[in-house]
Amino acid sequence: MRKLFRRLSYFWNRRQAERDLADEMSAHREQLEPGRATAFGSALRLREESRDVWGFAWLDQLSQDLRYGVRSLAKSRGFTLAATLILTLGVGLNLTFFQLLNATTLQPIPLKDLATLVRFIHRAQGKGGNMTSSTVWVPTAEYVRDHNTILSAAIFEQTFDLAWGEDAAERVRASFVTVNWFEELGYGAALGRVFHATVDDSPSAAPGVVLSDRFWRTHLGADPAVVGATVRINNRPVAVIGVAPASFPGMRQQTTDLWLPMGQGVYFNSPVTAVNFYARVHSGLSAAAVREATRAPMAAALEQGLSTMPDSWLEPRFGTERFEPPNDARQRWSIAALVGGLTLLVLLVACANLSNLLLSRAMGRVLEFGMRTALGASRWRIVRQLLTECLLLACLGTVGGSVVAYGAGTWISRAAGDPMNFAPDWRTVSAAAGLALFTMFAVGFLPALKISRQDLTVSMKDGGQNASSGMDRTRLRQMLLGMQVAGSCLLLVLAGMALQSLQTVLASGPGFDFRRFAVMDVSLSRDQIEGAEAAAFWSNVKRNLQLLPQTESIALSGRAPLGDSSEMSMYRAAPGLSITNERVEADFFQAMRIPILAGRNFSADDAQGQNVILSRNLAVALFGSPSDAIGKIAPSRETVIGVAGDTNLARIIDPNSAQMYRPLRPEDLSRAILLVRARSDPSPLLTPIRQAARTADVRVLAGAHLMAADYEARLTVPRLVSNVGLMMALLALTLACLGVFGVVSYGAAMRTKEIGIRRALGASGNSVVAILLRQLIWPVVGGVVLGGSGAAALAKVLAGAPLYLTAFNATVFGFAIAFLAVTAAVAALLPALRALGRDPLEALRYE
Repeated sequence: MRKLFRRLSYFWNRRQAERDLADEMSAHREQLEPGRATAFGSALRLREESRDVWGFAWLDQLSQDLRYGVRSLAKSRGFTLAATLILTLGVGLNLTFFQLLNATTLQPIPLKDLATLVRFIHRAQGKGGNMTSSTVWVPTAEYVRDHNTILSAAIFEQTFDLAWGEDAAERVRASFVTVNWFEELGYGAALGRVFHATVDDSPSAAPGVVLSDRFWRTHLGADPAVVGATVRINNRPVAVIGVAPASFPGMRQQTTDLWLPMGQGVYFNSPVTAVNFYARVHSGLSAAAVREATRAPMAAALEQGLSTMPDSWLEPRFGTERFEPPNDARQRWSIAALVGGLTLLVLLVACANLSNLLLSRAMGRVLEFGMRTALGASRWRIVRQLLTECLLLACLGTVGGSVVAYGAGTWISRAAGDPMNFAPDWRTVSAAAGLALFTMFAVGFLPALKISRQDLTVSMKDGGQNASSGMDRTRLRQMLLGMQVAGSCLLLVLAGMALQSLQTVLASGPGFDFRRFAVMDVSLSRDQIEGAEAAAFWSNVKRNLQLLPQTESIALSGRAPLGDSSEMSMYRAAPGLSITNERVEADFFQAMRIPILAGRNFSADDAQGQNVILSRNLAVALFGSPSDAIGKIAPSRETVIGVAGDTNLARIIDPNSAQMYRPLRPEDLSRAILLVRARSDPSPLLTPIRQAARTADVRVLAGAHLMAADYEARLTVPRLVSNVGLMMALLALTLACLGVFGVVSYGAAMRTKEIGIRRALGASGNSVVAILLRQLIWPVVGGVVLGGSGAAALAKVLAGAPLYLTAFNATVFGFAIAFLAVTAAVAALLPALRALGRDPLEALRYE
């Protein structure tokens, strides 16, 4: 390394070194006896030998290659611009994906001492296997916090949707946290202050709220005077004590609007009973050591009645693992590998395209390479010159791709309203450098190798005609073109399947008319309204809403259809079906217009029994037909009393979704939601719904929204997948068409004289076009077969979660092939017809 630095130092100061060498040689010559000056030798040879010793030779050659490459690319401005654009698109797409991966997976969450920060998951040994809960009961968490030997600090958090503003019409996402939340995570306030134990850790302390930077800007106009002002949350006055920094990621980088002290939960009618349990452990402890150290306090908490789960323990998830279990991490990496492979496929198509164009361009430079060979240039020097030009193109494409990726990342961040950090870091720079090197070799290696194997000295005799003969029909060019067609075909088929999946969902819908429903979302348990009081509340609300002329029907459900929460089961007797467990009242089926195909609906007696209603597809999977299911025992050990029509209440893109309905119990009323079916537009019902809840009980601040909004939210991912897939497919197709256009264009240019001779001898235009296009048959056919086979294999992998693409079918494949064939034919015919329109006499004089 020291020797390399010394040689680089000599290189940058070589002018002075060469002057010193000239002075030294002149001094030696003067010291020689008269008449013996020639004995000193050739000064030029001595200078060259000195440069070799100093290490200047390879640096000089590299500098020469770079200067020559810049001049060569500057002369071919059209080719340089096209190549830069092609690489900008391919590299930009890959860098955009890498920035997303970096922000969501590779970058550590920017929190203080992340290696000692853990999240505890509550697990217990049950009869049917391990039971898992993401939250821990507050008495249990507090006991473990106060009776342990490994925790240096504990922080709790629970998130609720609370009412915001004077009219309490808007719902905001609020996190109740312990007062050491911001301190332990390593953040202060951008404005005002954050929570402090001496001020805020008391039920009698004045209520205070810390706002997120995004909420402060969008809802309060970024007004600094808001600190100290009084706002209303859940219809309670509270003072704004501070604004969190814009860089504060929160835990797991989830979006939070505001933070409140956990001790103030009762004040806001939101008592915290279970929390997300985070803690700091002593440095150097493994996950196994942390797990075993918490078993003793968990057993003691059970003995004292502070826990309800026997044989339970706390499973630690370290912050360095993003607080995730291994299964979630593996699933995320699997999705990342799939998407990364597809983006890399687009780059490979771009590289194959440009490599083909570079090989075609090299045909016209055979005479140039022959002259350089005749002047003493080695084959390695020719290869190095071509690779140097590819390096320059790769650098231009990487710079353009970095600009595209930064703009795309910034747009994604703003559109998603997510606090992810898309600023370039050393990982992004390393990825860009790696893509540049990969692109250089992927583009330049094969053309350089092909050129180096030609007898370039022959080009001095015939002007390069024989040396380049047959290169326009080489197998290498056909292989590169076949790669482009294969990549384009695969991406087109996958995009077609994603679009077909989305179209199927849009055409069929979830199985009920969601556009006519308004949803009342309220948690009566947080207001301590349970049992008979909850039943009376819902009775009053129903009575008030049924008096409205817009109301058609009303029903209670344990969960909102198309909502965020769902309880899923899978049974061996029904393989492949994802079963959603629903608690509903009898009016649910009439309100949702879900027919009872066999058996009967729920009755008042069923609320105390063990009866279930199955969806049709689940009944068929378990018992063969809906009628055969009545009276049978389901895998859940419950009696089937009815079979309802198929719907999709949770995963609208999952074709293998089924439902198991159970009657709504009295204890479920404190957590139920109300579905209101309108006669036409449900929007006018939102305000009356909130008013009806307030009239029934002044403690309740209900939220109301349209079910159509939940449906659109559920379609966000399928639409994004379809749009991104279509964009990638069209980009790959465009690159492939550019490759076809370039291959035919350069082939026609190299065979201009041959075409002129054929036309002069009476060859028809169709025969000339056929000659130019004949070389495309096998690459296109082979590419379609290879791409179609890859798409068929990949379709089986993507048929399940989380994308649920439709199965591979002939319609999608045929449309993709037809679209590919038409666009490729247009790209090939344009240069062929242009060559055909050239004057034969002019073509005969072409050199």
